[in-house]
Amino acid sequence: MTALILGSASWGVIVCAVACGITGRVPTALGLFAVAYAIGAVGHMVNGSLVGASWDAGFAAVFAWLWWNRGGGDGTRRRLRRWARTFRGVRRTAPAGGAA
Repeated sequence: MTALILGSASWGVIVCAVACGITGRVPTALGLFAVAYAIGAVGHMVNGSLVGASWDAGFAAVFAWLWWNRGGGDGTRRRLRRWARTFRGVRRTAPAGGAA
């Protein structure tokens, strides 16, 4: 039953992604395809189909990569860079002149 619900959700997201692609929102469509295939992969894992899960996970990775490189990840990149600026390097080794 869970696999059926996840499969239906996956197809619903695919329909939304196709609608985005038709209206010219290609980066959004690529991101939605990545989400849909990730949901499908989880559904296949629940169902016990490793081949289907691997297939959907591969497509999810490809669509996520396309989304990231075609401008869909610009806001995400900006947020990650802002978050990364808050970190400072910390020395993790003992000082060179320390007692042995």
